[in-house]
Amino acid sequence: DETFHGEGETEREYYFNNKDSIVFYESESERQHKRNRLSFKTGFDFYLSPKTTISLAGDIGHAEFGRNEDGKVRLYNNLNTFDSLSTNNNKVERIRDYYEVNLNLNHKFNNVGHEINAMIIQEGGPSDDHEYQTYRQADNNYNPLPAFNPEKIHTLEDGDGDEYRIKIDYTRPLYNENKFEAGYQARIDDEFEGYTFEWFDPTIGTSGEWIENDLYNSGFTFKRQIHSVYSTYVSKLLGFDYQLGMRVEYTYRNIDFEQNGEVLNFNINRPDFFPSIHISKDLNKDQQLMASYSRRINRPRGWNLEPFLSYSDKYTMRKGNPDLQPEYIDSYEAGYQKRVGTSFIAAEAFYRITKNKITRYLTFDEANKSVMSFDNLHNDRALGTEIMANYELTKWFRFNASTSIYYYKLEGDVGEEEVANESFNWDGRLSNTFKITPNTRVQLNGFYRGPSATAQGMRKGFWRSDLAIRQDLFKRSLSLSLQVRDIFGSMKFEFENEYADAYFHGKFTREPTVIMLSLSYKINNYNKKQRNGEYGSDEGNGEGDFEGGDF
Repeated sequence: DETFHGEGETEREYYFNNKDSIVFYESESERQHKRNRLSFKTGFDFYLSPKTTISLAGDIGHAEFGRNEDGKVRLYNNLNTFDSLSTNNNKVERIRDYYEVNLNLNHKFNNVGHEINAMIIQEGGPSDDHEYQTYRQADNNYNPLPAFNPEKIHTLEDGDGDEYRIKIDYTRPLYNENKFEAGYQARIDDEFEGYTFEWFDPTIGTSGEWIENDLYNSGFTFKRQIHSVYSTYVSKLLGFDYQLGMRVEYTYRNIDFEQNGEVLNFNINRPDFFPSIHISKDLNKDQQLMASYSRRINRPRGWNLEPFLSYSDKYTMRKGNPDLQPEYIDSYEAGYQKRVGTSFIAAEAFYRITKNKITRYLTFDEANKSVMSFDNLHNDRALGTEIMANYELTKWFRFNASTSIYYYKLEGDVGEEEVANESFNWDGRLSNTFKITPNTRVQLNGFYRGPSATAQGMRKGFWRSDLAIRQDLFKRSLSLSLQVRDIFGSMKFEFENEYADAYFHGKFTREPTVIMLSLSYKINNYNKKQRNGEYGSDEGNGEGDFEGGDF
């Protein structure tokens, strides 16, 4: 079991009559996250011949996630005509049973490097997500007022689905160090989620009763197939090494959303093309010039598409957008690298443009409730440089550092607002590795992410540092690791947004300085196999450690 704590603060202002009348919203919250997971994994390798191997692996498990959040809310205006205080409790319970079956085939031909790999994966399982909201009117000390019955809301998202992955890769070395690669990949998803919304009526019977609200109850069916073929050719010409690649992809996506007797359909039926070219030239044994162009795709996550309302508190809601389109990234890069023994220093200039940028945005309804949703911005652009160094100062100390400075601009329309925002950004990372003995290592890491423009305002900068100590025993079969995350408790997420006649400020922090101790033992030098990365993953729009992203 793992338990994490966090805190949040938000402030909002709603303007009326040219700011003659202002409504203020203030909230504070404390969160506790819990999660646990129980799984069983097994696998077998079958050697059909010295050059042909079949691997079969399976994984079944049960996962639970819980969040309990207590908050205080104050709503008042500048005219002193009302001042309302309340407390709220948000309890989330998520339960999932899952399975995965993985079949792999590897066949090596007579020539070194000439091989074919095939993979089939099936995974899925049912899940239930419960969310309970309780609101109570309070006095000036945030003690519940006994004269008011608490407002209670319960929502349930129950779902089930299956996912299939098929991947075939073929590699053939050619003359003069040339190489040809080709492959096929399919991804098939079939999922259904039901959404039930109910509120508690204390006037029914002696103890009250939960009543479903059919206006909010809904069903969500998600079907998608992605088929792609790709090829890469590696060769040399006039002293240059080059790699040419092309990926052709066909996507079919169908979403049916049923609510209150009405069915809405959202469909994508589209081919896509993703070319790439990488060129490099060795100036001598220790210097290299590089240039590249690539195009890739980031698809929206499932929760970005689900049009269900979820609540943070009575005045804060989130809603997905089933009409959301994927974003496309065109990346141009040129760089120089200098090698010094086992170390290197590199500098790179880059220009990246993202079309259909997936963007979170905030609106307010007529009851002064904020609704966070998603839309496709026209594009964003980043132009800048990155400097990297991986250097071994001594046999016992190596550092890896990188920093990037770039101009960032967003433009387009979000919701009903035109967006044109820009900033100069700076990010940095530093990793230090100390080899105390052959079996003892210490690593100290830190990163900084500077302030950045967002679609409706600004995300402020933050930094974090971590420490890890690893001790290997018994010829490295047994490993003891100690991790200290966020040593100085500096990790936070803070932002400011402006929308029409409203202003929003939020700040969220996690539990600082988490200490983790782990022990691992290897049997027969077993190494965990990593699934091949997918070009254009659905997970490319994640927001890391915080819920809230741009807000």
